[in-house]
Amino acid sequence: MHKFVMWSAAAAIVFAFAGEVTTPLSAQSGNFGWAAAAAGDAVLIGQPANFYGPGAVYVYTSSGTNGWSESARFYAPDSILGDNFGRSIAASSGYVLVGAPNKDDGEGAVYWIQRQDDGSWSTPSRVDAPDGSESAFGADVEVTSEAAFVGSPGSDDRGAVYSLGLGAESAAGKIQPSSLAASSAFGAALSFEDNTLLVGAPGAGTAYVFRQTEEAWVEDGVLNGSAVTGRSGSGLGSAVLLHNGRAFVAAPRANGTGAVAVFERGPNGWQWTEDLLPAGDGMRAGFGTALAA
Repeated sequence: MHKFVMWSAAAAIVFAFAGEVTTPLSAQSGNFGWAAAAAGDAVLIGQPANFYGPGAVYVYTSSGTNGWSESARFYAPDSILGDNFGRSIAASSGYVLVGAPNKDDGEGAVYWIQRQDDGSWSTPSRVDAPDGSESAFGADVEVTSEAAFVGSPGSDDRGAVYSLGLGAESAAGKIQPSSLAASSAFGAALSFEDNTLLVGAPGAGTAYVFRQTEEAWVEDGVLNGSAVTGRSGSGLGSAVLLHNGRAFVAAPRANGTGAVAVFERGPNGWQWTEDLLPAGDGMRAGFGTALAA
């Protein structure tokens, strides 16, 4: 069963378990729940900016009829105010990866946290950005059963995605499309399903699909959206999701309300099929700011 976690200013709402996780007193600012991930019986909730100090990741577990309670809390050992530790979180196979894209003046870093056999958690261990200043390494992260991916939308002034093994101390590979304009912010959003990687590039207003082969990651499509979602300034690619073979690409500024473009892969490659729009007038709703399943 998937656990759906939705951000709000006051709490993170856990839908699959019909409960509410209330913001801890030490996290009283509006971005508690900016990022979230499920790890077995636990939900990890990021709060990257904090009036009281560095960002944090809170771990909640269900206690049955008594609802959800905080069971652990993580801070990066070297974190300072403004690092944005907790801006992105992903988990799989006992590993959790947390992004801190503002670390070291915007270079960025990610941190591994591993769940031990006894249910305890390891101390966060750091992986540094392969590129230089303002690469925003860790803007988004994705973890699979075999590897992890880290978005670095400022890398090379165009953006990149780095792959690394589970628990690895450094990146092993770099993924970029064959053609990428400056300020594309490629790597701002990531999603993985069935050997397919979807990468948002909101600076260019597009998303890219890559397919894994035995030798490398191969570019499999460029998703440009419709007359609504593909319009300049729509932010297409700000959030992405692969689910059941379909690609969902958010354009949170489209049409003044936000929209999500849906794509399917057919005999002739990836094709746009429809736009999802909010109900009602939805003005300034930012519909599609976050996607999850």
